[in-house]
Formats: sequence, C-alpha cells, structure tokens
Amino acid sequence: MLINKGADEMLEFFSSICENSMGYENELKKLHSTALFLKIKIFLNDLLIMGDNKDAEMRLHTDQTAIFYLSKVYFDEKEIENILNFPTASGLSVSKLFELSLSQKTDLCASHDLAPLVQEIFGIRKGFQKEKGFTKAFKIFEKDWRQKYKKRSEHFPYLKFRNSFRGIDNYNFTSPQPWSSPCPICDGKHGNYGLHGSWYRENGNQLPYDPELAKLYSQDKLEYCLTCNTSSNKLKFATVA
Repeated sequence: MLINKGADEMLEFFSSICENSMGYENELKKLHSTALFLKIKIFLNDLLIMGDNKDAEMRLHTDQTAIFYLSKVYFDEKEIENILNFPTASGLSVSKLFELSLSQKTDLCASHDLAPLVQEIFGIRKGFQKEKGFTKAFKIFEKDWRQKYKKRSEHFPYLKFRNSFRGIDNYNFTSPQPWSSPCPICDGKHGNYGLHGSWYRENGNQLPYDPELAKLYSQDKLEYCLTCNTSSNKLKFATVA
C-alpha cells in the first residue's frame, strides 16, 4: 500500500511538472508574437549594458519604487502586471520566482543576477541585440527617451538628473557646490541639498504620482517646477497644454 501511495504521488508530481511546462510553453509562444516581447528585449538590453552605459543606468534607476526595475520607462502599468504574473516552467509566477531566486542577494546586480533570469524565462536568444527588428526598435526607444530627458534637462544645465520617487525628480549639481554658493531657487546657502523637480497643475497643486489619479488631471495645463527643501518658492518651466 505504501509503495502504491508513493508511486501515485510521484506520478502526480511529474504530471504537474508536465502540465506547468506545457502551459508555460503556450503562454511563451503567445508572448513572442506581441509588442510586449520587444519591450522586454529592450528592458533586458539595458540590464545587460547598464554597467558600461550611463543612459541605461539612468533609465533603470529613474523610478526608485519600481519592482525589479520594471518601470514606466519601459512598460505601462498593465504590462508590468502581466510580466509579474507571467507563468514560468516551475509553476511559479515571474514575481514569485524572482523573489525566490533573488531573496538571498544582499547586493542585487542587474546584469549578473536579474538579466539571466529575464533572458531564460522569456526565451530570449543570445545575440538578440543584433536582430534587425530589435536594432530598429531600440533606436526609436532611445531617441524618444532622449527627447523627453532633453526637454527636462535643457532648462537645468547646472543639474544632472538622479532618480524619481513618487512623482518627484531628484537632482544633483553637475559639479559639487560649496556651501557658500547661493541656491538657484531661494538664494539661500545650502550647497547640494534638497533640489527637486515635479509637475504641478496650473492652480499650483502638485500632480498626483498615482497614475490613475494623474489621468483625472490630464486635461489641465501642467507646469514643471524646480523646488528646494528650504523654500516654498518654485522656478517654473515648460507649460504643457
């Protein structure tokens, strides 16, 4: 009886593995025919090159709240949800598998820890960067990103973008400022401390960082403002109708 029970459990176990594998292969095949798959390739490319490419590093670190670097630089909210819930051959979702595989990493390396998982799970071939379709798509993606970044950075030649957190952009000076230097906003003396940028509605209220709430204000005129922690004054730039 015990032998039969053990054999039944073993059979059930292998059946479960086969079922998970078949389900994963079917979902993977569907994914490979979508625009999302190309976006995942672009994301993977940045993970692989971020150590040697400042633009890729900046894109990946734009949103400090992003889970596994999955930010709106690369995907919309629904796409991020689909990626995290995507099934794997193990039967776990991508989110659960990432958590399990990376939980012991005290210092996560995007190129060496996360990139291989992304490449394996989503069935991306080595050398994909040389594919004609990818090369063209990446050039378009990079051009669009640079245009958006340029619009923001051209107003602040003395600043360099660091990251974004809950709708607030954080900046450093392009070169370290002594404490005796006046702040460009409040004219106070506080060196490099507390320079931020964010979008405000025309009535002066900050645009919500929650994307669902932000949609409610999409018809309002917006102003990009630079602020500091020591003053309520704002330098206003680029009104968007």
